Amino acid sequence: MATGIKLDGYRAGVESGKFPQPVNTGGDRPPGWFTDEQGKVYESEADRVGRMGIVVEVGCYMGRSMSWIAPICIANRAALYAVDPWEHCPRCEFERYMELYGWLDRIKIIQADSVDAATRFFDKSVALCFIDARHDYDNVKADIGAWLPKIESGGTLMGHDYADANYGTREAVDERFGSSVIIKANMWIVRI
Repeated sequence: MATGIKLDGYRAGVESGKFPQPVNTGGDRPPGWFTDEQGKVYESEADRVGRMGIVVEVGCYMGRSMSWIAPICIANRAALYAVDPWEHCPRCEFERYMELYGWLDRIKIIQADSVDAATRFFDKSVALCFIDARHDYDNVKADIGAWLPKIESGGTLMGHDYADANYGTREAVDERFGSSVIIKANMWIVRI
């Protein structure tokens, strides 16, 4: 099991420039790279889940993207899972923000990498899985391969940073799903 980075190690990494700094740091949400436009798309997808579904977010950082869907999932009594090894940000920062908003006790935390975490779910049991973990081609391909069997009929598999040129996300997504991919706000969405 991943142990994750400690707060002191994170702070040193920030000061040295080892860790990239979030571009969105203001407002009433945690720091991160998620935009308001992306948040609204993600919120809409979470709302499609309805009551009692399972929602998994892979790659949580400090919880900015989670802040868009947690209120909806909680209201719908959906089971909400946060998956991250917390290698580039301490888990305590995610927990601090989730506690601040009053959501921490409603989120099931799995500190692990994406592929390992997927083995903990039954096939066809997840209504929505959002992938925002490692963005290189091999890891995105592995994440899709691990999570796709877990998505229930009528469910959604989606992810972040589709068109960013420095990543392999687009190549891996297009290779697997072709023209069935829906693109909104630099996020990829596939309905199963």
